[in-house]
Amino acid sequence: MLKRGLSSIVATVLIVLLSLAAIAIVWGFVGPMIKSGGERASIASKCLNVELKPINCIVNINGTKKLEKAIIKLERGEAETMRVAIRDAGGKVNLTAQRNAPANVVETVSIEENLTLPNLGAGPYQITVVPSFTTESGKEEFCEESTIKITCQEIA
Repeated sequence: MLKRGLSSIVATVLIVLLSLAAIAIVWGFVGPMIKSGGERASIASKCLNVELKPINCIVNINGTKKLEKAIIKLERGEAETMRVAIRDAGGKVNLTAQRNAPANVVETVSIEENLTLPNLGAGPYQITVVPSFTTESGKEEFCEESTIKITCQEIA
């Protein structure tokens, strides 16, 4: 009786190919998670090291509410961009568009663009700063809002 089977070399090659295919499939699922986890860790590290501080704020309350001026100072670290959070007396928040943050420590940035503040109720108004960074994939990631709040001067 003739017995036919796979030689040990063919069996070894098949096992190696199946192992490589399994590794490729697993990496297809795990690889993106590792990359996004690395991006998040990088952003978290940057967020821990940056402190933006609001210095001054003026809100025009005559008719349509507008942020006339906000001055932001970089206290420590490096921030790429920022948004200013304006809060009314009821706690409702309006975020400004993305702005370049101050480039160097103790440098300030002045925002003087008469930004309309839709959806905000009555004052007094306060501002804080939200640092943000762009990930390698181009997505804007926000840090925690600054704990430093200042009350805006209201003009009519």
